[in-house]
Amino acid sequence: EERALLEVTAAMLTLKKSSRRRLIRCSLAFFSLLAFLAYHATFFMMVSSVQNSSEGVQHNLFDPPPSSSSSLQEPTNIVHNLTIEQRFAYAPSSVPLSEFDRKRMNRLPPTYPLRVPAPIFVASLPKSGTSSVWKYFLCGGHMAAHHYSRVDATLSIPIGECIENNVDVGRPPFQNCGPYYVWSDNGYVTFPERKGNSTSCFYPSIHALDSFYAAYPEMTILVFRRNVTSWVKSVQKFQKIAERWTMCNRKGMIKKNNEAALSRFYLDHISRLKNFADQRPSITFIEMPLEGPTVGKELQRLIGIPASCWKNVAPGKK
Repeated sequence: EERALLEVTAAMLTLKKSSRRRLIRCSLAFFSLLAFLAYHATFFMMVSSVQNSSEGVQHNLFDPPPSSSSSLQEPTNIVHNLTIEQRFAYAPSSVPLSEFDRKRMNRLPPTYPLRVPAPIFVASLPKSGTSSVWKYFLCGGHMAAHHYSRVDATLSIPIGECIENNVDVGRPPFQNCGPYYVWSDNGYVTFPERKGNSTSCFYPSIHALDSFYAAYPEMTILVFRRNVTSWVKSVQKFQKIAERWTMCNRKGMIKKNNEAALSRFYLDHISRLKNFADQRPSITFIEMPLEGPTVGKELQRLIGIPASCWKNVAPGKK
């Protein structure tokens, strides 16, 4: 191997300077392409599969959900053959179902009928299990969106921007945002263009609850409650979300990035959602702890998707 390396090095030295530069540029381009392909292959595997912790094997999100243990009975009203039209009937969209949407729905596993009304608005703040609940509904065979909405074969847009645009002009919040009926991680906060600059932000669970109720009076609001101390550390660290929140001059957002202010912001958010639903009996409100051994079983009882789906996607300590 050393001899081969020396021969290659000697060959490069004998090339003209311009030829060496072209060779180096080609080599860099080649390795950049390999890195790009490796990154996207890893991302696809991460999204399309979840880890089965009990058996040490992977469960593909688009395979049928794994069977439950004998000690945990599955819902008695499971129907494994809902048609695409029946799935789409859940979606609060007036847009006809496209061929692209049909292909996506065909990739989903057999459907467990929901025991709660749709749309299901996951109102949890970022870093509160929003990706886990998204995968949970995918495992149950339902059209769920997380942060981005695929509106057609070529275009994806942030859910928060789509909702904000609709609310601003008086349209139903989810109109033209895609054929989904489960929506998770629905807000956004931008990065400042330069140091000291302000940011833009929009969180439907803070800024648009009245619009949701006007359009979907029988919707389901689902919120997960994480350990507050863990949540504070997470939003301060991950992409500096907390810091960017303080730079957004919008009503309802925090002004100080410290543990006391963030803890109060988090708890007040959950309390405000609960009070909002309590005053509107047509809303189905579900508040769940994010961690704990009985979360999956309770989700199965309330929503209808087996606990095994939650077991495969439940977040670990971060």
